[in-house]
Amino acid sequence: MKRIILISLAAIFIALLSITAWNWRFINRAATYPADKPITSVEWYDAMDVVEGNLQRPLPSLAVQNSQLDRSQIAKAVRFAREQNSSALVAAWGDSIMIEEYWQGSDPSSYTNSMSMAKSILVTLLGIAVQNGYIKSIKEPVSAYIPEWQNDERSLITIEHLLRMTSGLRIYDDQGDPFSDLVQLYLGLDAAETAVAVTAAKSPGQIFEYNNANSQVLGVILERATGMDYADFMSEHLWKPLGAGNAKQWLDVPDGTAKTFCCMFARARDWVRLGQMLARGGSYNGQQILSEEWIAEMISPGIETDYGLHIWLGFTAIGRRKDHRSEPFVAKDMYWMDGADMQRVYIIPSYQLVIVRVGERASAWDDAIIPNALVRAVKKAEKK
Repeated sequence: MKRIILISLAAIFIALLSITAWNWRFINRAATYPADKPITSVEWYDAMDVVEGNLQRPLPSLAVQNSQLDRSQIAKAVRFAREQNSSALVAAWGDSIMIEEYWQGSDPSSYTNSMSMAKSILVTLLGIAVQNGYIKSIKEPVSAYIPEWQNDERSLITIEHLLRMTSGLRIYDDQGDPFSDLVQLYLGLDAAETAVAVTAAKSPGQIFEYNNANSQVLGVILERATGMDYADFMSEHLWKPLGAGNAKQWLDVPDGTAKTFCCMFARARDWVRLGQMLARGGSYNGQQILSEEWIAEMISPGIETDYGLHIWLGFTAIGRRKDHRSEPFVAKDMYWMDGADMQRVYIIPSYQLVIVRVGERASAWDDAIIPNALVRAVKKAEKK
């Protein structure tokens, strides 16, 4: 009997050891996650895919002191960014950089974690995939690309439902539960499997519910439709045409799946390039990268929200983010990329303004202060 018990205990020990070894990357990620500095602790993110760029010339800088810009408003924007734990504030007016400030050891070569600003890159890439014929239409059912959804209620979900966060997929985002969808998407070892396994909780098209699973499923669709790795598609169709420097995309495991709901690592100036392309109707460096029609769809509001296609809208009649700012936005056409801990790319086409703020969590963030100050600075110059 003692022999049997010892053998059983040994078998249990070996099984536990195997499970621990298999999940060691997840356990290590959970134990060492840089919760105090998730944006700037770039070295912690252990599995990266390089997004090759084609940096040929830097963006030109504007001599603000020789311009007609309201320098008091520029100073207000810079001061607020500095006080709110920012690593960088970079803003462009037209073709030129009008503000470029770095703090806390950052400089123009520094990478930061985009968090959910990556969702706006994802929707840009999906637009490119549609215009190039890889995807027929966003009205297509998701099951056309993910057959795992063909035989249950998820067969009713379209690509547009995912884009507008109206899919009705369950939301299981308990950060304290290691088995929740959100924790497994963020720290887990198979982002695609986790996302595709998320079940339906509601009928699609009924209600807006922000859900990271939607974005990860869209990444699966993009890779299956194009037959390309996410980083390679981004490099060829977006990053190189923008003339951006190399970027990085976090993967679930080395040579694994891109976490498309978050975690693109780029330099602040390259986020400016992306914003400039959108502000110019999809055109950049003489090339039409993204169609004007897709951008118009991106910035059209969905069901009772100020959310377009994976991007936030600054001025809508109904929205959930009005209390995130101290005053209305001056520019009624402003929209922005939004990431956790106040990662921002504000895009204001009417003034050809693009404003990038990256950094760790701010203690008292106000989304109106920086864009309104810089719009007022530009308006003064345009009156001269």
